[in-house]
Amino acid sequence: QVKDSNKSYSLNQIYPIETLYIIEEKTWSRLTLLGQALGHIVLANEALNTFVPDILIDTHGLGFSYLWVKLMSPKTKVISYTHYPFIQKNMLARVTFKPKLLYYKVIYWLYSQFGRHADLVFANSNWT
Repeated sequence: QVKDSNKSYSLNQIYPIETLYIIEEKTWSRLTLLGQALGHIVLANEALNTFVPDILIDTHGLGFSYLWVKLMSPKTKVISYTHYPFIQKNMLARVTFKPKLLYYKVIYWLYSQFGRHADLVFANSNWT
């Protein structure tokens, strides 16, 4: 797939990310959303230590990384294409356990704050 992307988009450099596992749900047995949120930052840090782009295009919904990118590389533009958000309001409605609801609300609020650091946002659905 990477080779096809190189041909299709005239890309001449692809850098594999070694810490991709850190955003996988199975990596975090507890506080999964918080662990994945921190994982966004770890991934961004690894990427920026490998190569600092003029434009970072996120197609995975790693919104927690945007502020980190802006802090570490202020000239880098962040473009977000979000099809399936990391957390969404309808997830909050399904939670009945109050401590978990508070946890979800905090994560939801943080995601909305970090996401504001994208320079351009695209969405492809009626609920994003």
